Amino acid sequence: KLRALRHRMRIDVKLKNFMQKPLGDADVIFLYLSPSLLAALAEKFTRELKPGTRVISHCFRFKDRKPVHAEEVSVPLWGIQRIYVYEW
Repeated sequence: KLRALRHRMRIDVKLKNFMQKPLGDADVIFLYLSPSLLAALAEKFTRELKPGTRVISHCFRFKDRKPVHAEEVSVPLWGIQRIYVYEW
């Protein structure tokens, strides 16, 4: 949030229970979740997200979707991590 404010970026960060809240107004969703939660979210995303919504997942892939981009990043103390970008 602080970085966004400093660079005058227009973002809204929400910390809520994602299974109970509608997600249709999201443009980008960042995930750091286990594979079992990704499976449940995939169904919700298919029902609710508008076409073109980007979903970015740290380390774990959606089982039945192909990412539009995957990248390895170096994270201090953690080593090399993979980031997956999907478009719904």
